[in-house]
Amino acid sequence: MRTRSTRVALAVTVIAGVTGGLFQVVTGTATAEELPVKVPAPKGYQTTDFTSVDEFVVDGVHKHVLVTDPADGRLVALNYNGTTAAEALGLPGARGAALSTDSTTIYVAVENDSRIAALDAVTLQEIRSFPMAGEQPVGVAVSGSRLWFTTKRSNFGELDLVTGEVRLHDHGETNPWDNSGELMLAVNPANPAQLAVTTHAVTSGAVGLFDISGAVAERIGLRGYIPSNDVYDFNDLRFTTNGLALGGSNGVLLMALDADLTTTGRIATNWSVGLDVAATGWVATARPYFGNADILLLPAGATTATRELVLPTNQFQGGFDALAWEPGGDRLAVLTSSALGAEQLWVSESPTVDTATIALTAPANATRGAALTITGTAGSVPAGTSLTVSRTDLESPSGTALAAVTTGESGAFSFTDKPPAGGTVTYTVSFAGTADIRPASATASVSVSREIPALTLVPAGTVNTYNTAVTVTAKLGSTYRNRTVELWADPAGSDKANTLLKRATVDAAGKVTASLRLTRNTVISAVFTGDTRVAPRTVKSTLHAKVSAVTAVTKHYKTASGYFYFRKTKNPVFTTTMTPGAGRKQRLQFEYYSGGKWRTWKGYTLPLNSAGKSVYKLTGTHKTGVKYRVRTAYIPGTSGDSLNHTTYGAYRYFTFTK
Repeated sequence: MRTRSTRVALAVTVIAGVTGGLFQVVTGTATAEELPVKVPAPKGYQTTDFTSVDEFVVDGVHKHVLVTDPADGRLVALNYNGTTAAEALGLPGARGAALSTDSTTIYVAVENDSRIAALDAVTLQEIRSFPMAGEQPVGVAVSGSRLWFTTKRSNFGELDLVTGEVRLHDHGETNPWDNSGELMLAVNPANPAQLAVTTHAVTSGAVGLFDISGAVAERIGLRGYIPSNDVYDFNDLRFTTNGLALGGSNGVLLMALDADLTTTGRIATNWSVGLDVAATGWVATARPYFGNADILLLPAGATTATRELVLPTNQFQGGFDALAWEPGGDRLAVLTSSALGAEQLWVSESPTVDTATIALTAPANATRGAALTITGTAGSVPAGTSLTVSRTDLESPSGTALAAVTTGESGAFSFTDKPPAGGTVTYTVSFAGTADIRPASATASVSVSREIPALTLVPAGTVNTYNTAVTVTAKLGSTYRNRTVELWADPAGSDKANTLLKRATVDAAGKVTASLRLTRNTVISAVFTGDTRVAPRTVKSTLHAKVSAVTAVTKHYKTASGYFYFRKTKNPVFTTTMTPGAGRKQRLQFEYYSGGKWRTWKGYTLPLNSAGKSVYKLTGTHKTGVKYRVRTAYIPGTSGDSLNHTTYGAYRYFTFTK
């Protein structure tokens, strides 16, 4: 729609309104009960600033709002959240704009270049330019595969999109708009063979209706004069479901599609600065309102607003720039500005219908099989409205329908249920919607108890020699349906994954067994995943595994009574072989016998090689006649890792002689 002078008009109106009360809407003698329903305002999104706004088109296919800015010579595509999707520059005096029927191309009247530009609707890259033979186009409209335009010099015509030929309309002897300035036009969305034309921004002027199904436009209706008390200062022309709507400074005039364009009604407001008609027939018209942009919504054929959308611009002299319905849809897009020039885009979802609301209250916890009560409230629906109820649980993951509930006078309702399954139980209450009320639904979840099953696991806490084969057994008590148990083994160390040993149905005694070889400390888990009435449960046990640790002695000259004998001039060599591991070390501990007991002498933490071997030579001055012993040990943490259980090797006894 065209609103190039809107901002100035709004500022003047607001000032006048402060002193003269111009904000009253003249809609007859409406009582308080007949006041329009207030539509909740959508979120407003900040957009790029516009120096001027002329055309405002909603592209429902790409979810864009297209805005021409004649002063800056550009076309901007805004996303519904106000961000800029694309921008086309180099369009001086960009005025009217229209989408092709397939929404792939947008045509822009470039007044100052005397041309019409065809642009890609997504990227806004120019595809083709059509020179207008000296005419300055100001408006465009698409009818099927044909493009119609209006000019600044009181004429209209058709542009051949194939050849580029410009065909001005031949008015014959009399042009109803001769010397009237620029024209505006509209194509009937319900009947693309009808074109309406009138002048722009005049006190009064002619309105013409044309049949454009043939090679040339044939006038089939004309109204040569419209009294100013009906409408004046024309600013918008739209087809309704059964006629024409002409917007002006003092309201909107409704006309029949007959030869005389007979008046069928009038939407009377103190000021109308925007007009559009939805595919459903709903009329949206904007009027200035103190510090806001006020949108009146009227159902098809009505002359009194039944709904009202007020968008706060948050500035004293801010207000409305443009509005447009999404083609074929029920979204309404509105562009507003503040007195400081900041723009906001508002996209209202289905403002012509109410939005139902449903709120539910449910207990956090409940006992399976016991009665629980859900209460709720439905808003914006009449008393006696039927709401569907369903329950989703472990036994019915796709949902089970429960008895419908009916709302009371205040929208309240409640229902009682005995959940057959435990776990999380979700109740969904839904309103299907009507022609006047959008659907709604709400959910509430309840944690329903399940029995705790008996589950045991043996052995537990045992210490085993390296590489021992161990059999583990899990025993499951009574359950509802699930009789499967999993046995898992999780060896110590991040380099070994938790591994499923067995998943099986327990035997008649409730048992399931599995075997494994222990080379590391291992956590065994018996897992029951639960069923609809019995809760999941996991029990664990840790089975410990020692390392293999043996110390060999060399350089002795004899053995006797369990002792290794060395000459005092010889240095004993102790070679330890231990289960290898990355960064693993042995702890070699020496003791001597004195005073009737073994006492600590010295100890060393020595690294193992990749084969698990460590060699230590005992040097120094060796005393004769003293009894010694030595053993290797694996100590978790001290030995470089904690993969195994503490392990001590056998003592090796030795002594020195001369």
